[in-house]
Amino acid sequence: GTLQSATGFKVRSADIDGRKLVFNSDAELPDGSLFSFTLRSSLQGGGNGELTFPDPELFVSPGWPLPDFWLPVFSAVALDLGSTIRIAQVESRQGSLAVSGVLVFGKAPEDWRGGVED
Repeated sequence: GTLQSATGFKVRSADIDGRKLVFNSDAELPDGSLFSFTLRSSLQGGGNGELTFPDPELFVSPGWPLPDFWLPVFSAVALDLGSTIRIAQVESRQGSLAVSGVLVFGKAPEDWRGGVED
């Protein structure tokens, strides 16, 4: 597949469509050419320092007479943010993305539950 053989990816732009992030991106192919694609997904925070894209879809435009559609491409994908960031909540608000959580300095509490301790 074209995306599987890519040697690199670049996000040209990102936007919010309802409760989903939309990425207009390019994949760099082994022959040096670019494959442009659009990917969208909702976004969830994980208490263990990761952002999860639970429902990624690719935009497919086959041409007339077939309609354009979003094709689910694989199951959830996670982006590891490291052990010092704990994401508690991610939500879309009025065309922007709100992310809340904790930045941990030193050793994280063993019983950390995704929120700020009292």
